[in-house]
Amino acid sequence: RVPKLADKRVRKAIAHLIDVDEAIEELYYGFGERTSSPVPLNSPDYNKNLKPIPFDPEKAKQLLKEAGWKDSN
Repeated sequence: RVPKLADKRVRKAIAHLIDVDEAIEELYYGFGERTSSPVPLNSPDYNKNLKPIPFDPEKAKQLLKEAGWKDSN
């Protein structure tokens, strides 16, 4: 519903900009487990074939460029 997020590449770029591993360490003192979906790991509905999106600012820049975004400030 948000026009700026309509492009899948923009949403994926945002995901590449979140350092989940560091957040687990810093915010949860290492007491957390990375998942690839909002479904709990112990649920039978959890898809173990999904791979986590890695922290990759360069990939995010590339995706945003492909989506027509550019640094304007």
